[in-house]
Amino acid sequence: MKRTLSLSLPALLLALLLLFGAGCSAASGNKAYAPADREYSESPPSSNPGAGSYPEKDSDPDGAEKTSYEQKKILRASVTAESLKFDEAVDRFGETVTVFEGYIGSSEISGNSLGSSARRRAYFTVRVPAASFRQFLDALPDFLNVTSERTSSEDVTQSYYETQSRLNSLKIQEERLLTLLEQAEDLSSILEIETKLSDVRWQIEYYDSMMRSLDNKVDYATVDVTLYEVVELTEEVDNDTFLARIGNAFRGSWSAFLSFLQGLVIVLIYLLPILILAALIVLIVLLATRKSRKEHRARKLAARQYYQNQTAAPQTSQYVPAEPSAPRQTQTEDPS
Repeated sequence: MKRTLSLSLPALLLALLLLFGAGCSAASGNKAYAPADREYSESPPSSNPGAGSYPEKDSDPDGAEKTSYEQKKILRASVTAESLKFDEAVDRFGETVTVFEGYIGSSEISGNSLGSSARRRAYFTVRVPAASFRQFLDALPDFLNVTSERTSSEDVTQSYYETQSRLNSLKIQEERLLTLLEQAEDLSSILEIETKLSDVRWQIEYYDSMMRSLDNKVDYATVDVTLYEVVELTEEVDNDTFLARIGNAFRGSWSAFLSFLQGLVIVLIYLLPILILAALIVLIVLLATRKSRKEHRARKLAARQYYQNQTAAPQTSQYVPAEPSAPRQTQTEDPS
């Protein structure tokens, strides 16, 4: 009888643990978060709907909302700038990122300095501490001509603390399963506990990866910077007036015309060897065509002359009647 009691005790403890884990999962939210390759399941309703979920905001006597958790935001910015001294601006940009304890995630520099149509362009993806996000953006106009700036903020407070609560619940389940595994004696209970422990550990790894990703996005803001090399900086003007629009249109058209001419000259320089070769080929073809035309014209003239000679020969050989000869005088005898 004692042996039977020792075998059923681990199973009883496992059943209690599963009931406790189901209660914790239901308390953390109405829906269970699961990876893409797991089935999305509904959790049973909890007796305490607010337990484990993101806390509701309550108001103080003055009517202002407050919460016990720190707000979590993902900050992003996109900046477009230009500079007359491209190389110096790139070096200064890297130094500024280092000053604010950030790092350059990716960078790309393309183009060359031959003409405005082939101006150089640099693209950077920078990660800076969220606490220095605004200060970093304010430092860029010190050495760059910032033409546009766009910022965005994504509030992930609720998903952050829900993920954290679920991760803590899974770690508690892991500890209790390890305790049950040490107390289990029969093989079936050990296998059942190990199966449940493997599934819990897999979920812990998944949610732990989510937490690390969220922490990285929240702690470090992302700034995309596009830097152009220009020959003239863009000035800030009042674009609302009619004269300002005319001036902008004229400057834009003139700049486009100059860019077209510069690009055309560069293309012609690149194509100069091909153009010279093409000109020689055209010249040879023209000379050969002219010579062929002369020979054809000479042959045609000779044929015409031969035909005229052939047609004129029978006319000169026709019968021409002889002129009548003088009458023959007959001799008569002299009467004397």
